[in-house]
Amino acid sequence: MAKTDWTNLAARPAGPIADTLLANDVADYIRFRAVCSAWRACANDPRVESVFDRRYHPRRWIMLRHAGSIRGRTCFLNVFTAEFVHVRLPDPRRHYILGPTAEGLVLLCRKGTLVVQLLNPLTGQLTDFPRANTLLSSDTSYYQIMDNELKNFQLLNAGLAENSMVALHYEFNRLAVAKPGDKNWIRLDTSCGIISALPFEGRFYCATDKDIVVLQAMEGQQPELVMAASYELERDGQLFVYLAENHGKLILTRWFPPNHSRGQRHGTCMVYQVDLDAGKTVFMPPVDEHAVFISFYGGRALIVPIGLSPSIIADTVYLCKRKTTRDADPVNFIVYSLVDGNVVQDCRAKCPCSIVDHLSCYVRGELFRCIN
Repeated sequence: MAKTDWTNLAARPAGPIADTLLANDVADYIRFRAVCSAWRACANDPRVESVFDRRYHPRRWIMLRHAGSIRGRTCFLNVFTAEFVHVRLPDPRRHYILGPTAEGLVLLCRKGTLVVQLLNPLTGQLTDFPRANTLLSSDTSYYQIMDNELKNFQLLNAGLAENSMVALHYEFNRLAVAKPGDKNWIRLDTSCGIISALPFEGRFYCATDKDIVVLQAMEGQQPELVMAASYELERDGQLFVYLAENHGKLILTRWFPPNHSRGQRHGTCMVYQVDLDAGKTVFMPPVDEHAVFISFYGGRALIVPIGLSPSIIADTVYLCKRKTTRDADPVNFIVYSLVDGNVVQDCRAKCPCSIVDHLSCYVRGELFRCIN
């Protein structure tokens, strides 16, 4: 039998194959280009494209904590297939790693110049943004103060907006935006109280104390937050809400803290779809063979298929708690059933360095401060 020379695959079939791989996962596209020079010639080099080009965003990948690194390469997890890859990021001795965006990109800050950079960890695309000093709470040029703030920078949510802008939700209730070439970051009025934020269909949405707002950046005008949808929620006690995307839908998860006066120990969770056309939230049934991971302290949320790990229970919400040395509670998270509202106990999910543990650390934002 004659041996097939795949390197001589004609451009006509090779080009559509590359496009199909890119539409599925940019990691497969990169592997395709790495096979040989002939195949690379049939597929565009992502590094010459803008970091804003959504075709090359590693949306399915999240960065794992430093313990997952091998020989200086950082570990990334595909939250659909459970595949791991190891990627060499810029030298952490010369960069602060501020955190991820919802698109799978990574925000860096150069230690010498404090220039913020947006990196695509799989393609190597890199774009500069304004210096980080206009993000910080201390109005000072004293290096040790800025160094301490950047090492402990708490990025809750981040993402692209309006095709050429990056929005950062950080330090509980701060929101800042910038474009490449801007001199400073623009910090927006957040008196509305931002709890969670997420880029969705090219726009940046924020869940606040009162409703859901969207970032609007008109040419020649100061960016502002405008009303996008109202809550159709029961308002009994403190409001904890989290935005996430699932199959092209904007999802809002609500956690009701326990009411100890009523004998509740764990509280309850409910899930809603945000109907942007109608401008309201609509209660929805369980998330259909998926699980929602949210942080006990608010901010980031992630929806994953249960096939990612046998330890993930269908139609549940994982409320992830941050462990401290003084915390006597042995449970790192509470698992709520969206079917009957009961708390699910799953000992298999408590193993350190399991996929569930990685997802829990990701939504808690603990992956990045330990690297700097």
